[in-house]
Amino acid sequence: MNKDQKSLIQDCISELNLQIDFFEENKSSFMSPGKTWSDRTNKMLNQLKANKDILKNFKRSNIFNSDVPAGNMNWFKETLFKFFSLLPKFIKYHPYVNLCEDSYQVIKEEGAINILKNNPISSIGNPIVYKKNRFTFTCRWLRHILIIHYYQKIFSQITDVNIVADIGTGYGTFPILMKKNYNKKKFILIDLPEQLCAAHYYIKSEFPDAKIPTFDQIINSKRLDRDFFEKFDFSLIPCYFIDKIEKNSSDLITNFASFNEMPKEWFDKYMESDLLQGSKYIYTMNRITRAPLNSNDSYEISILDMSFENYEKIFFDVFKLNKWKYITVKLFNLPIYAKKNWHDPKYIFAGKKKIGHSS
Repeated sequence: MNKDQKSLIQDCISELNLQIDFFEENKSSFMSPGKTWSDRTNKMLNQLKANKDILKNFKRSNIFNSDVPAGNMNWFKETLFKFFSLLPKFIKYHPYVNLCEDSYQVIKEEGAINILKNNPISSIGNPIVYKKNRFTFTCRWLRHILIIHYYQKIFSQITDVNIVADIGTGYGTFPILMKKNYNKKKFILIDLPEQLCAAHYYIKSEFPDAKIPTFDQIINSKRLDRDFFEKFDFSLIPCYFIDKIEKNSSDLITNFASFNEMPKEWFDKYMESDLLQGSKYIYTMNRITRAPLNSNDSYEISILDMSFENYEKIFFDVFKLNKWKYITVKLFNLPIYAKKNWHDPKYIFAGKKKIGHSS
């Protein structure tokens, strides 16, 4: 680990520390990210302080976002995965191999191979990758490749998208890919502080000269408005600050596989926020429906909750990735084969806010 990398990791951890402390000191003013969030995020903070390699290898740790192939496989499982990756694919033994093969086939069928060719997976975060026809990738990477592919088809003739707000950004794969393809655009990344910590590291590793506001600049700014966000390439905003972002701060709201993975109260908060209400466009991919998260959550979240009636449809389709999931069948705790099961269907939608529904 070189000196610059050590310094960047320390900056990211310090920013995370500030964001956690600020929330704890002002929690009465904000909606909590979750009943157990403070304990979980403080535990993660301590882990990051004790082991800087966690952030350096954030795509392997599985702490931030899961992926296929899984980054946290032990030596034996990783060896098995690599072995079955080399076998003829009709054997269909290993779930990860099947998922990667299925995903690659969709990329081919949808005509997104050139996007994949022009956007090779980044080695930042040290992901475990699958190799196919001179390409290396993960399923999460291919998902974003397909989303970028659709974006180019949908928005190629739309010229008034300059600031993009990505809600539930994770470690920022979509904004980073967008920046590589649309350098002049600005991005607002909204998520839990620990996710933004990984996004901060990812962004500055890919774009060392990128302008990112410090957390002190965010909390000391009188207004988080369009003028503020236009000063920076990437603005990393903790989710509990959603109410501080003013109307018309962004042109496009994006959210991928996140809106109906969150508690209903947070879904409603985002839907009713000035940021979403004031944005001209929305571009999203999510499950068609999701049952309540647990016994404490009595509400499902479905496509019917998305208020798409307030938008003129630009694009709508079933999202073709991840139609299937594979479950390992074991005998005497030894994997025998991968059973193919139907996966919850997803949709992808792009729309422009109807006149009279913009704020």
